[in-house]
Amino acid sequence: MTRLDVDRKEVVGMLSSKSKQSDGGGPVRRFIVFGGTGAALAYLFDPQMGRTRRAKLQDQASAVFRRAKREADRKAEYARGQAEGLRHIASSDSPPPNDETLTAKVESEVLSRWNYPKGSINVNTVDGVVELRGTCESQEQISDLEADVRKVTGVVDVRNFLHLPDTPAPNTEEARESNEGWREG
Repeated sequence: MTRLDVDRKEVVGMLSSKSKQSDGGGPVRRFIVFGGTGAALAYLFDPQMGRTRRAKLQDQASAVFRRAKREADRKAEYARGQAEGLRHIASSDSPPPNDETLTAKVESEVLSRWNYPKGSINVNTVDGVVELRGTCESQEQISDLEADVRKVTGVVDVRNFLHLPDTPAPNTEEARESNEGWREG
């Protein structure tokens, strides 16, 4: 047998004997635990600086708890805000409470888009019926605008009086006469 084999047997024997010990880590561990505890007590109960050290430790510990409480409050407030936002999103499909609000909603949701001429379209609302008056550049734009207004929550119906430039408005007498003449001919 070589020296290497003997050393292996000793190491294996030592490992197996340590695994059989169940006294909590042995005397070295107890020495470290009791020594650390004694040093901490001596540090905190020192006749000259012990009171100061205890007060400082108490202040630091309470600061940790205060910071943890502030952080928990901040996270709870954030969660409340998120929940309120979700509630708002879920309830935004309810119709506006009055005609003025519905008019403002139509103007902000539909007319604020870039493809509709600004200032050339008037919106009025009576009992949920939206009236559109003004001029648009193309018949397609008139149709798209009416379809977009119909999609707004709270709109009951749309009365479309939009027309192309240099043509009479559909609600004027001249327009009605020209349409009647066109139908008859």
